[in-house]
Amino acid sequence: MLKRVALLILLLFSFSTLCGDSLLEGGYLRLYEKKIKSSRFFQSKNQERIAILFCGWCGMGKSTISKRLAKHYRGIIIKRDDFGERFGYGKSKFFPYFSFVLDRLEESSTNRFLILDYGVLGEKVRDFFYSQFEERGYECFFVCLELPKDIHRRRLFQRNPNSKKGKKKEFAPGRARYVRARKKFEFDYTFDNSSSMDAPFAELVELINRRLGRVEVDGEKDSFSSL
Repeated sequence: MLKRVALLILLLFSFSTLCGDSLLEGGYLRLYEKKIKSSRFFQSKNQERIAILFCGWCGMGKSTISKRLAKHYRGIIIKRDDFGERFGYGKSKFFPYFSFVLDRLEESSTNRFLILDYGVLGEKVRDFFYSQFEERGYECFFVCLELPKDIHRRRLFQRNPNSKKGKKKEFAPGRARYVRARKKFEFDYTFDNSSSMDAPFAELVELINRRLGRVEVDGEKDSFSSL
C-alpha cells in the first residue's frame, strides 16, 4: 500500500512538473513573440554576430542607449524588465528565458546584432552571458556606464520619485555593487553619461564599427533627437 501511494505521489509530481515546464515555456513564447519577434528590426540583415552588454545599475542609461543602438544598427534588444514585469526579477528566473530567446532567434531571425538591456554586476552573471553568446558564435562588446553618484541618484528621483531605488537604503548597496564591478571588469568602452550622450555615443559607434569591420558614411549617422 505504501509503495502504491509513493508511486502515485511520484507520478503526480512528475506530471505537475512537466505541466509547469510546459506552461512556463508557453509563457516564454508569448513574451518572445510580443517583445522580440514583433521588433521592426527582427528580420534585418545583420550577419556579423555581435552582442552588446552593459555594466551599470538602475537609472544609468542602459535602456536609453540600448534603444539608440537598436535604431542605429537595426538591432534587437533583449530587455530584462520585459521579463521581470511578467515573471519576476532575479537572475535564476531570467537565465532560462534568455537561453530560450537566443535559441529562438537562431531558428527564426536573420538579425545577429543583439543588445542586452541588463545591468551586469557580478562575475557569474557576466560569465553566463558571455558563454551563452559565444556558444552561438557571437562576439561580446562590454560597455561600462559611467555616472557620478550625485547625478545618478538625482536621475533616479526624477524618473520616479516614489521608487525605492533612489532612497538611501536601496541606492547605497546598488551603487556599491556597480562600483565594485567597474573596478573588477575589463571593458571595451566606458560611456560617460553625465551630460550629453552625443559625443560618447559617436565614439561607441566608431568602436563597434571597427569591431564589425564597417565604415560609417555620413548618411547613416542617426539623430538622437528623432527618437
